Amino acid sequence: MIDIRSYARYVSVTVVIGATALLAWALADVLLLAFAGIVFATVLRALADPLHRRLHLSERWSVILVVLVLTAIVAGAAWLFGNQIVQQMGELARRLPEAAQQIMERIERSPLAGTMNDAIERAGESTSGTLKGLTRFATVTLGAVANALLIVFLALYLALEPRRYLKGALRLIPIAGRDNAERALLSAGRALRKWLLGQGIAMLGVGIATGIGLAIAGVPLALALGIVAGLADFVPIIGPIAAAIPGILMGFTVGPDIALYAAIVYLVVQQLEGNLITPLAQRWAVALPPAIALVSVVAFGVLFGILGVLFATPLAVVTMVLVRELYVEDVLESPEGRRAARRAQQAP
Repeated sequence: MIDIRSYARYVSVTVVIGATALLAWALADVLLLAFAGIVFATVLRALADPLHRRLHLSERWSVILVVLVLTAIVAGAAWLFGNQIVQQMGELARRLPEAAQQIMERIERSPLAGTMNDAIERAGESTSGTLKGLTRFATVTLGAVANALLIVFLALYLALEPRRYLKGALRLIPIAGRDNAERALLSAGRALRKWLLGQGIAMLGVGIATGIGLAIAGVPLALALGIVAGLADFVPIIGPIAAAIPGILMGFTVGPDIALYAAIVYLVVQQLEGNLITPLAQRWAVALPPAIALVSVVAFGVLFGILGVLFATPLAVVTMVLVRELYVEDVLESPEGRRAARRAQQAP
């Protein structure tokens, strides 16, 4: 005989889970922005906590001091190097289409020209369409600036009062599960902090090594290309590949041999990153398998666009820790879970 109450409870839980999933899907962009704010708040807290411990400042004033110092560093760097960086970035944006055109002309003169004509024509049509889309580009840029400001202010609020928001989130969870949920969230926060610090070190190393290597190889605009490589390294696997394209294109503006040298520089830097920089930087962080990182980046990129690509990896880190804490350790490896596994093995 069917237990009506149990059946109704299961149906209710299923409906609630389904409705929550649909709501999360509808608000995916907002949730990603919120997660971006959490990521940057984690960075601020990681920098502020040592000041809180060593200088005996309050947590709030530690965060404020970090924000002031970061603002001063950015302003000082902009004053010292801003003009050069802006000029090189502008020159890079101007010369990349020229480099692509030079490659097309070389292809046209090569024996493969006949088989590449269609691709060249499509590229030309794409370039023409891009030039016609300047208004759309401006709109997207304004939207990106607005999102960036939202993320910054959200990060400030979260960094100033993290416990307030943590307690608010825990109140949405049944009392019996709050202790485990708090432990899991704190573990996820620590893992995210360690991953971000390690990734920041890796990005800095990649940017410096790439810039120096390209300058030695004779590639134009090495400073701008080094900055691009360092920033792109935040997205694993796909980011470094995407960052290598403009460097190789700029090498072609000088000659095929310089383009080859540029490719070698990117290859060597990536080998150094994979075998030296990242293992040292992430030795105390959560181990994220490359396959999971790649699938996360591709899946979130397809579903949520550029914002999904940018924050897929830190979200995967947090998800891995939550699954480990709340499912693997609390369910599968709990005493009840072990007893259930033994009973299943002993059953005929």
